[in-house]
Amino acid sequence: MSSAAEGSGVVDVETGVVLWFDSAKGYGFVESDSGDSAFVHHRNIKMDGYRNLCEGDRVSFYMMPSAKGWSAQSVEVLDVPLTQSIDLLEQ
Repeated sequence: MSSAAEGSGVVDVETGVVLWFDSAKGYGFVESDSGDSAFVHHRNIKMDGYRNLCEGDRVSFYMMPSAKGWSAQSVEVLDVPLTQSIDLLEQ
């Protein structure tokens, strides 16, 4: 878990995977490598153009506490799975 959760005031970058993301609704969930899940809203995805995540994407993010649990902030895709890359090239 991030250091902020321990009260140090410093937030560590987490890595994990996208559990699911509904592009029509603009939100989903990611899971950190330590096993904690966090809500992610499309506004918190760092990319140009249409912001979307795909299930299984490796991502980095900051875990921040929110009123309903953890929220993922500054979400960045680390790599794109090979099958998704092939799908993008075929379009």
